[in-house]
Amino acid sequence: MPDERRVDAEIVINPAQGKKSTTSRSYDVYLAIVAIWDERGLPEQPFRTSIREIIKMMNVPANGKWYDIVVQELETLYTTTISWKMSYTGEQKFQSLKLQQVLASFEYVSFQDRADQSNKFQQVCVLQLDQRIRENHIKSNTNPILWSERKAITSSIAKVLYSRLDTFLYQRDIYERTGLNLVDDLMPVSYTHLTLP
Repeated sequence: MPDERRVDAEIVINPAQGKKSTTSRSYDVYLAIVAIWDERGLPEQPFRTSIREIIKMMNVPANGKWYDIVVQELETLYTTTISWKMSYTGEQKFQSLKLQQVLASFEYVSFQDRADQSNKFQQVCVLQLDQRIRENHIKSNTNPILWSERKAITSSIAKVLYSRLDTFLYQRDIYERTGLNLVDDLMPVSYTHLTLP
């Protein structure tokens, strides 16, 4: 810390009770939402989009399976909270936040639950990112991701690896490491704290 105290930084992902945790697929949906929000001019108010637009932004097949996946991931992003201990960068570098949401609002009614079922393909939803996420994105305090490259990756494991490597590739033409040094970069923790089964 700036005052020379030593503290343990921590980020805890809290899925809603009985719900699944976020995955790399959740992150793809999140990045698609951010890209759409960018295209809308970064509005302060909740914005309208459609499941189809999110699917198109993700560059995945526009079929029933992906409609279901995107709706599930939006629900996961809305119900999951994140707690930060001395690890959030906002007004100060080392901040703590409790139970921050990714989505401040998510309004969507499935076709089966609608009174008006005249248009099966109109699956509109209203979204708003959490205020702190919006502020950090506008200030460019977020992890830089080359979204066009990530969309081209099909393996979920490769996407996770790319997200981590992208921070090293940012503003560099070449990033070269030996295998051991790459592991050190990807896991910057003291190995004495690791417990193997």
